[in-house]
Amino acid sequence: MTPAPAAIVTLLNLAAGLQQSLWKVTYFVAFPFRYVDGEMVAGEPRECRDAFKARSVAAGLAGNADNCGAVAFFRTGDPGLGEFDDAVIIARLGEVDDALM
Repeated sequence: MTPAPAAIVTLLNLAAGLQQSLWKVTYFVAFPFRYVDGEMVAGEPRECRDAFKARSVAAGLAGNADNCGAVAFFRTGDPGLGEFDDAVIIARLGEVDDALM
């Protein structure tokens, strides 16, 4: 007995959903903080290849006279679904505002 076309489509959609939900990616990021008009703001994030590079980039950003601090972190998740775990801080250097992360 051959399955009905709707059953085949449902099975294909289910298989695609399972495959998509198993695709996890880890992003490593560093970004600076600076004061603008007396208010701390987050600068432009920089994607890095690994945790060591993220820490190194954050240290360079924190050492820049225009910045008051920097942070390095990573997040793991499924970009296809838009679902990510909470960020894990690798390094927090200088003045950092957690509310801006």
